[in-house]
Amino acid sequence: MKKTAAPRPIERIGKVSDASVFKGTGRHWHEWIPILDQISAHTLKHGEITAYLKTKHKLTPWWQQGVAMGFEIHRGLRQEGRDAKGNLSITVTKSLAIGAKEAWSRLVSEAGQAIWLRPLFEVSLKPGAPFETEDGYFGEVRTMLQGRRLRLSWQSPDWDRKTVLQILVVDRAQSRARLKLKPVDSKSKTILAFTHEGVRDARIEARLRRRWREAADALAK
Repeated sequence: MKKTAAPRPIERIGKVSDASVFKGTGRHWHEWIPILDQISAHTLKHGEITAYLKTKHKLTPWWQQGVAMGFEIHRGLRQEGRDAKGNLSITVTKSLAIGAKEAWSRLVSEAGQAIWLRPLFEVSLKPGAPFETEDGYFGEVRTMLQGRRLRLSWQSPDWDRKTVLQILVVDRAQSRARLKLKPVDSKSKTILAFTHEGVRDARIEARLRRRWREAADALAK
């Protein structure tokens, strides 16, 4: 009987290494690609893929996006760093040595908002709340999942359309326990992630990436 060849390892897709995807999801890239091929994911919209990963495989919002985008890049459905419409996407993450509850409290506090939002006036972080920032951006809070996720529209007077900023607070211990993985290092209890989507210009992308990197570093301190 002819032996089936073992799948060839995929060391990296985009900026996500095989070690990272296994650490976060319990599966390697060479496992995820055929899983999504089996459901003909190349024929599905991005949101349909993430919904499948949520309901069938119980992935966190962070890894729903990461695995779906990795598949799309691997199958040539999107360019690295750009979405299906050609827009740029920014992701900045930071490991925190504090619990998710404390990280969320820090994020939404007045002092925390001063770091990442830089508001011109007091902002109530609830759906529909408008904001303006010291560096010229404006928008509104679209959704908030208490303790886990903020989603805001984000615009500049110079842009012809809105972009979307999403901030995630991921409890690593809970995520790894659900996947039956080893407990996390005490120095990395929570992942704070800024994802900015819909950016059209590379110069704006670089400016926003620097802004969110500085914010994540400052919140970690």
